[in-house]
Amino acid sequence: MSESIALGSLSIFFMFLLYISLGVCLKKYKCSFGHEASFILIIGILLSWILKETSYYTGILNFLRFDDNLFFYVCLPPIVFASGFNMHRGEFFANIKIVIIFGVIGTMISFTCFSGLNILLKEIWPMRVWSGTTGKWSDLKLENTEIVLMSSLLCSSDVIAAVSLVSFKKEPALFSIIFGEGITNDAVSIILFNTVLQYTQKNQEFTAMSPLKITGNFMLLGLVSILIGIFFGLLSAFILKHIRAYSGNPVGEVMALFCIAYMSYVISEITKNSGIITLLVAGIIMSHYTWYNLSE
Repeated sequence: MSESIALGSLSIFFMFLLYISLGVCLKKYKCSFGHEASFILIIGILLSWILKETSYYTGILNFLRFDDNLFFYVCLPPIVFASGFNMHRGEFFANIKIVIIFGVIGTMISFTCFSGLNILLKEIWPMRVWSGTTGKWSDLKLENTEIVLMSSLLCSSDVIAAVSLVSFKKEPALFSIIFGEGITNDAVSIILFNTVLQYTQKNQEFTAMSPLKITGNFMLLGLVSILIGIFFGLLSAFILKHIRAYSGNPVGEVMALFCIAYMSYVISEITKNSGIITLLVAGIIMSHYTWYNLSE
């Protein structure tokens, strides 16, 4: 078991090192073909095939098994916090109208179109599903609430690939618009999903009033998530400004900053709000206010 864990850890950090090295080489030699993510994907497939052909495959597979709690409470918070804290706020807020049009209104339009068209399609054209086990077709009966829940996932877009192809130094406005649309789209999609999920868990029927109820819950959940983020962001600025004992210990300052941000994420999740939105807002507030209360 210990040998499998060691090999699994070795595989993970080897991939990390390879990913960083490929990115550095592509940037240094200005390679116009490919992206480090594409190369690392190919290498990952080859590495998986090699491990599968060895006797360590089962042990490593158990070690690398995906755990949603590990992802949402360990891996995700630092990424979201860094996105908010390191955001180019000037360009972002200068293009806030365009960001809102694409990220908020565009996402809501996509959600509405996906939901409406799928519900309409279900009524006029019965859906069927193929079973790979039996090799037969069967009728697929979806409830309207299931279709709406699925549509809330489909309206989320991936901005990572687009952002990686645009340089902030060369195109600051375009980069900020794409990045802002991406994080706003993710935020709206997450709030939509959580709202629809809470609504479907009540076992209510989807009626003409359902969109209005979902919209109301959506606005409430988003507002509360934002307010929690603002509160903890301002709290960190207040603590580091008035408790100057932190200024003598840079490690303590940084850890206090991150701990307060992480607390905002967990509290938002506990209260059934969006921890990602809360943490993103907290990161933006901290970069605008708390940053200036840190020691040199």
